[in-house]
Amino acid sequence: MNISAQSTTYSAAGFNGNWSNSSLWSNGFPSSTKDVIVGQSLLTSSKVNVDSECRDLTNTILAQILLINSGITLTVFGDLTLSRFSTFRNDGTLIIHGDVFDNLGTLNLLTIQVIVTSVI
Repeated sequence: MNISAQSTTYSAAGFNGNWSNSSLWSNGFPSSTKDVIVGQSLLTSSKVNVDSECRDLTNTILAQILLINSGITLTVFGDLTLSRFSTFRNDGTLIIHGDVFDNLGTLNLLTIQVIVTSVI
């Protein structure tokens, strides 16, 4: 039996966006069974402005900023992967159950519940 995770791509090309904007998701809002791919324009900022969860989270865009707003919780049940020179800024709470793959990105943490098995 072949079981693969669904994915949804967040794309706010050309402007800064909020995760709560349903038109920016290719396959509906993230969930604990969906992988999230952040794929948008260079030098833009995306804000996680609602409590959210996903399976794996991959930031694919060079020099992009992903921000968890204050008072917001993002739970990643799998792995977090940062692209080169991207910034993941956490002003809320980030919970990671898997690994963090840092490809020359920056991970700024304020509150994190660590269940991370490794940072690579």
